[in-house]
Amino acid sequence: ANAIGRNSKTIREYLEKNFEETSGQDTVKLALKALMETVEGSSKNIEVASTGLRMLDDESVDKIVAEVEEDKKAQESAKRGGVPPASTS
Repeated sequence: ANAIGRNSKTIREYLEKNFEETSGQDTVKLALKALMETVEGSSKNIEVASTGLRMLDDESVDKIVAEVEEDKKAQESAKRGGVPPASTS
């Protein structure tokens, strides 16, 4: 977890002291608790954006890389007016 901007040091210190593995709503709560150390807690003062990030294993990365490379070859072939290469999956 990280914070930038005014009072970011206070927020980072809060996150370091209070961090534990969480997910979903618990993660949002932790972030809001950290922000509320320096600002009044309300939707007038705080905006929240959440993303579902996860680490991919090597097999998943390789699969996606192969798909991207296949799409790239198909696009290059289409630009030249050729027939797209056969799928290897």
